[in-house]
Amino acid sequence: SFNTFRLATITGFIKADSTLVDGVMSGNVTFPNIMKQPVFTSDLTINNLSMRQDTLGDVRAQVSSNGSRYNTNIALTGHGNDADITGSFAPAGNDVDLDLNLNVRALQLHTLEGAMASAITNASGSINGNVKIAGKASKPAINGDLNFNNASFAITALGSQFKVDNEKISVTNDGLVF
Repeated sequence: SFNTFRLATITGFIKADSTLVDGVMSGNVTFPNIMKQPVFTSDLTINNLSMRQDTLGDVRAQVSSNGSRYNTNIALTGHGNDADITGSFAPAGNDVDLDLNLNVRALQLHTLEGAMASAITNASGSINGNVKIAGKASKPAINGDLNFNNASFAITALGSQFKVDNEKISVTNDGLVF
């Protein structure tokens, strides 16, 4: 059980004088019979989740177990963001079977600058779309589209500002296809 636990307490051990990830976590993770079957359930909330001091929003992570299958509902809301991952995953030998859906109703690009490890800066606009992730974790089948809405960002390595509006990126096993 967690009650207003700061994530920076853990990440501070990884890299001193740096806040890689922060937020205030509350909720429960339960292992009902850990000695016989390592299944768990969770209902966690992380308020003001941030990465490298850029706040993404609030996260609610709900995972329930149905035998060896885990049903998942993880949502990111706030700061203009609204996205969730729903579906299930299950251990399968040395691998994991995936059946997940990423539904991005709105993801503000400026909130992702920290998560992108400074690969992009000066970001504005948003993306939306849906991506299906299925199959084995070792070789997932990834398929979907993300759409840019009034997007603008600078790619740090190139030093140039890019503007993209009403354009689509396909997300596949091969990566991003413009």
